[in-house]
Amino acid sequence: MTPSVSKLDSLLWRFWLKGLALTCLALLLPRSTGAQTLCLVRNHTPDGVDSRYSRSTILIDSFAVYSGTLARMWSLPENQCFIDLKLYSSARILLIGAARNPYNSAEKLYVVPFDSVSAASCLDLKDLGTVWGYRYLQTPSGMGQVEVEYRLQNETLRKTLCIAAGQVVDSLASAAEYLRLAGPGTRFSGGQEDLISVAVDSGRVVRVTRDSTPVDGVPIPDSIIHRKTSYGWIVFANEPALMLLESVAERGDYTDRELLIYDRPHKMWSSMLVPGISTSLRFLNGWVVGVIADDPPGTDYVKRHGGEPVLREEVVFVRPLEQRQFAVHIGPKSEILWIEADIVYYRTGEELYQARIKNCDFTERKLLMRHRLVSDIHWAFSTSR
Repeated sequence: MTPSVSKLDSLLWRFWLKGLALTCLALLLPRSTGAQTLCLVRNHTPDGVDSRYSRSTILIDSFAVYSGTLARMWSLPENQCFIDLKLYSSARILLIGAARNPYNSAEKLYVVPFDSVSAASCLDLKDLGTVWGYRYLQTPSGMGQVEVEYRLQNETLRKTLCIAAGQVVDSLASAAEYLRLAGPGTRFSGGQEDLISVAVDSGRVVRVTRDSTPVDGVPIPDSIIHRKTSYGWIVFANEPALMLLESVAERGDYTDRELLIYDRPHKMWSSMLVPGISTSLRFLNGWVVGVIADDPPGTDYVKRHGGEPVLREEVVFVRPLEQRQFAVHIGPKSEILWIEADIVYYRTGEELYQARIKNCDFTERKLLMRHRLVSDIHWAFSTSR
């Protein structure tokens, strides 16, 4: 006779079988394939007209990656023209400036959260006079507010507003408690005044102002700076965990530009050289990316005058805190739109692609869409909904 099994042994046996089944199921399931829904942000202009000289608008469409279907989520009102756009990937928010006349300063500021696009808030700026700029500020705990800089009756003023429950209201908190994030646009349009021009003085990073306002951070060791005679530096990423500066070239014989990295938690500076003297770098979800670009022949480095950068068909990827970089060939008229974990979304001309980043290269490249509207897409983000 087979000996009876105790109730405890029977229960343990069932748990073991259940665990084995779940393990097998996990092995059979496909790996993460990135965002299921990608939000595509288009700067749309009339056909055959240069976007620099005409009215344009912003359209946000949801794109179902698996089915390839598009659905409109949000757009600027018809009577508003696009002025500029800033995408803050870590704060998961868009700031979009608009006006009735594209040559005016912004009259409306739309605050668009990634996870509730339809609940975008609108801030009326018309009564503030000439708006010079706006930016997103954030505390280490994640609280955010918008700062608007404007000129009224020959006086430069700042107004801070907080975002709570989808509404924009006057802020009672001091802006000094907040960190100014850097949310530039792309090399195509928008957001350039959100970049911070700075200089390095005796190892200290200072803003280029009359009083040389210091930027936070310990002094930069002189030994790590390669471009000591740089015309200046641009802070293109400013996050609770790090600050990133790129050099402004002062000589035509350089073939790269320097990237200075400040690790805030560890209070340490490091440096890297990235290819392309005119490569425009962006901080995107923990990555630094940029289409590698060179200055055109005949650039005047004294007067800082030259033509459009000469774009290569490669994009540089940098993990700044890991001191790791690599370049990937993706073709002409290309742009990195979004990175989700190890999945990258990019466009080449009128084609939208998805790929996996692996061993310093792209694998599993997949064409998601081929359409002329793809050439209008300059930003993207994923939503949790």
